[in-house]
Amino acid sequence: MSGVDSVMAHTAEAGYLRSGSMPPRDATTGIGRLIERLPTGGFSSVHAVTELHDGQVLDLAGGLQIVHTPGHTPGHVSLLHPDSGVLITGDAIFNMRARMTWPLAAFCTSFAQTRRTAQILADLEYSTAAFTHGPEIRGTGRAAIQDFLRRKQR
Repeated sequence: MSGVDSVMAHTAEAGYLRSGSMPPRDATTGIGRLIERLPTGGFSSVHAVTELHDGQVLDLAGGLQIVHTPGHTPGHVSLLHPDSGVLITGDAIFNMRARMTWPLAAFCTSFAQTRRTAQILADLEYSTAAFTHGPEIRGTGRAAIQDFLRRKQR
């Protein structure tokens, strides 16, 4: 991260950025335990971290609301743009090959928490779901996420 002067991150992520260390991996998976044992070089620390909080509205694009959805990392957030009805899920849910799925458990700090906090996304108001991994779902994004969560939370 050479040359980064400042970043915005949820308060639960800020300490990792300042120390240049990665959050732990989910030790409930074999791959997660293996990754934890591997030596990591970390990254250059970032001292100027603007801390974000759940519900905070950023003065970007007419207002982006921070939705804290921890699990992938302690400070993972999704972003809601109420005016346009767009939700950016981040890594809370993927939409790979037009099929929603969870992120890989081994790359989460807590896969169980990822599954629990994704439920927050079902309760928000939006029509388009945009995914960090995979194509967006326009018009029926919220219904598609609600359906996915109903099927996967059983």
